[in-house]
Amino acid sequence: MQYAIRGEKPKSLKKNGKNTMNICTYNTRTINDLNTDALDTMLYEIENINWDVIGFSETKVKESKIESLEEHGYKLFLSGNDTSRSNGVGFLVNKSYVPLIDDYQAISDRLAVLTLKTKFSKITLIQCYLPTSSYSVEDITDMYDQIEAVMDKVPKRDHPFIMGDFNAKLGIPTAVGKHTTGKATKEVNFWQNFALEIT
Repeated sequence: MQYAIRGEKPKSLKKNGKNTMNICTYNTRTINDLNTDALDTMLYEIENINWDVIGFSETKVKESKIESLEEHGYKLFLSGNDTSRSNGVGFLVNKSYVPLIDDYQAISDRLAVLTLKTKFSKITLIQCYLPTSSYSVEDITDMYDQIEAVMDKVPKRDHPFIMGDFNAKLGIPTAVGKHTTGKATKEVNFWQNFALEIT
């Protein structure tokens, strides 16, 4: 996802005369302290893509923390539940965007919020990792309620982005286009209703 920004931004990241921001989301499937090689591998792989901020899902990180990766100049934000290595979300911010970090909230092991400041407004990135179909309807709806509560706090002049792993298969046909496969899961109804509510 590429986002055009009004205001100041490092000249080295300008493209076609416009200030742009490349936002990615990635299901890491473990980058915790029990598997340090996974983080090193990921840092190597992302050298091949154009990114400014990456949102993580399924990190399997136990404790919430903020870490500076000095060798690269990146800033790593991780949100866990402090009791088990399940779920886990977070962000990785490229060095050019570290000075724009305004706020970070590690809400749970399924939800984290990163706010970046620009010259005229702020960008709020909401990283999610929603429950799978094996969870109850109550668990799924509660997660959407939490996301909506975060959205309600974002000032109207700012720009929110909801990203991550929604664990929902859209199926065929779908309103978002032809590039989907398989059969829709029950979670897609929650996703579609939520999308309609916030637009």
